[in-house]
Parts: sequence; structure tokens; C-alpha cells
Amino acid sequence: MFLGAWRTYTSILVDSSEDGPTEQSFLGRKSVFDRLPEINRFSFIRASPERVYDHANLNDFFLSKVFPDAEREFEDVWSARARSEKLYRFDRAIIADRKSGHLGGGSKPMDKAFQLPVPSTWISDMKARILRNYRDSVTLQDPSHSKSKPVITYLSRQTATFRRLKQEIHEELVAGLKLLEQESIAEVQIEDFTDSDPKEDQVAKLSRTTVRLVVSPGVPYKPLI
Repeated sequence: MFLGAWRTYTSILVDSSEDGPTEQSFLGRKSVFDRLPEINRFSFIRASPERVYDHANLNDFFLSKVFPDAEREFEDVWSARARSEKLYRFDRAIIADRKSGHLGGGSKPMDKAFQLPVPSTWISDMKARILRNYRDSVTLQDPSHSKSKPVITYLSRQTATFRRLKQEIHEELVAGLKLLEQESIAEVQIEDFTDSDPKEDQVAKLSRTTVRLVVSPGVPYKPLI
């Protein structure tokens, strides 16, 4: 849901002309955060904090890193506003609603938002903001990228409670990926993130990724070897 809303917001940086979408003032390679009004409020109008903050605390980590100065409001604040019968004015608002998002078509909420033209760095600038002060164990500038060797990251769910693969399928998949590495076709990372893994390390490892592989039960699967 958030990515659909963020894509909608960053799309205002693109000017639609007769020749098609062109990025405004993009020659200077400014971050989208430098070119957009800073988001100063997140309003979860139908949710309490308990429903917004997940057990791994990733939602809080993400919001704090990317939008450190943004205020957060929950359903109690909006219920109080409704009871006040006063008029509240917001200069700009992006509305993201999961139920309405499904009505737009596609397999995921707000799929249609991803058809909007946006600056090419709409996601990478967000990653850069998360990792701007990162000085830990993961090397962000890896030589494999300069050699044009893709980095494939397989996010395993074998230790998770739900959505695990059958063990034999998981082992087949790992064997196929390792074969790609043995033949020097790609660098392969096999990760099994847990709540105890530092969140910045998780982001840093994924930031090196060219191809991210997440497999869920029920998705048709063909062995690699």
C-alpha cells in the first residue's frame, strides 16, 4: 500500500508533454526528497498503533529512517476530529485505502498506481536515505556490480511459521542457484532474515541485489536443474 501511495506522490515530479513524460530538472540528479515537499504527517485513520506496528518493528524502523520528522496520527485522533464537527484543511493529501485499491484491478492493491510515470530514482533515493549513515558489516559498493555480474538474493522462509516451501523444493532451488554461482553466471546470496538480525544490515544486503527471489507455496515452480 505504501509503495502505491509513494509512487503516486513522486509522479507529480513528472511533466506530461506531447513527446511523453519527461523528468523535470533531472539533469542535476537531485534526490526526489530534495524536489518534493517533505511529508510531515502519516494518518492511519482506521487503525490503532497496535495494528500499524508489526511484531518485528519494521514499520516503525522504516518510517523513522525515511521520514524522521513526520507526525503519526491514529484512529483516536480522527475520531476526535469527527466529533468536533469542525472543518480541517490539508494542503495536499495522498489517500491509500486497501479495499478501494483492490477495486482498481490487478492482483495487488493499488496496482494501477504503478503505471504512473515517475523519476527513475523514486525507490533508490528511499534506500539511500535509509542507509545514509550506514557504517557496518555489509559492503555496499561490491565489485561484482562493476563486472556486470548480477547478484541474486534468495530470501528463504524455511524458518518462518507460515509460507514455507517443502524442504525438498527448497533444497532443489538452492542447488540450482549455487550452480549459477559455480558457473560464474551470478553471485548468489541466500538469506534467512529473522527479527534478531539488524534491520540496517538487512536493507544493506538487499541493496546489493540485482534479482530478488521470494518463493511462496502455491506458486508454480520448475526445478532449475
